[in-house]
This record gives sequence, structure tokens and C-alpha cells, in this order.
Amino acid sequence: MRKPSPTARRLAGMNPPFRLLPVAFVMLIAACSSAPAATVAPTATSTATPSATPSAQAPAVRATGSLTSRPCSLTADYSGILSMDAIEGGCAYLQTTDGRKLQVLYPDGWQLQKAPLQLVAPDGTVHSKGGDLVSVNGSEATDVATICQIGPVIRATEVVDN
Repeated sequence: MRKPSPTARRLAGMNPPFRLLPVAFVMLIAACSSAPAATVAPTATSTATPSATPSAQAPAVRATGSLTSRPCSLTADYSGILSMDAIEGGCAYLQTTDGRKLQVLYPDGWQLQKAPLQLVAPDGTVHSKGGDLVSVNGSEATDVATICQIGPVIRATEVVDN
């Protein structure tokens, strides 16, 4: 008769609930490392008549499946009025209809000029001026800190023409 291995004896001496502890630990780590759930509410279809002035809309959530995005990440459509505060020498943001301020990291090539406030496209044309409605596609960037700290930071992947 053969002697059981030391590893088998150690596991045999453990109570059944403790045998599951390593598996539970691995599952906990996997759950914590996955992409965070979006806290953005989807937009509802409205039957109200449009107003004469543009209004910012609540973001609409959609799942992405491109090769450039992380799996399971969510992007949303964000819209707001291009505005600026005098904080820290001037902080530009999008003011939404619900009063939130969204600080946007625009895609490569896009520039935000502060005096006068305007968003310049990669080809050098002025896309939007202060007070205009700006819409972007992107996701909330939870891995960055900013000097302005005026609201969530949106990492835009695309600026949408209005």
C-alpha cells in the first residue's frame, strides 16, 4: 500500500468550507478587476416639442465591441453646452441639462482654446464656440485626476457634429 502525498493529507484535513476559500478569493479578485458598471442612465424618447435654444441631453449608454476598447467597457453619448470657469486659470467643461459639469479629454488632434473659448477640429476649423452645444462619444475616465476637479472626466473617442 502506498502512502498518500503530503498535499493530499493537508487538503483532506481541511473542512469543506475552507477548501472553497482559494476559489472564492480568485473569483473576488476577478470581479474587482473587471470594468466598472456605468452609472449613466439611458435616454428616453421624448415627445416634447424642441425648444428654440439647444439643450444638453443626458448621456445614452451603449456597449462597444471595437478592437481599440477594453472588453465589457461602456461608452455613452454626452452632450452639453461648452462653458468655462475661472478656476485654476480657466477650466473648460460641458454643462448638462441636469446641472452636471463634465470635463472632457478630447481625441488626439482636437484642441480647446480658452480665449476666446472654442473647440478646434484637427483640420484647424472651429467646431464649436463657448455657449454652443457639443456632443461627444466616450466613457468616464476613472484613472485620471485633474487640476480643475469640476466633475467627472470623460475620455472622448469622437466629437459628434450637431
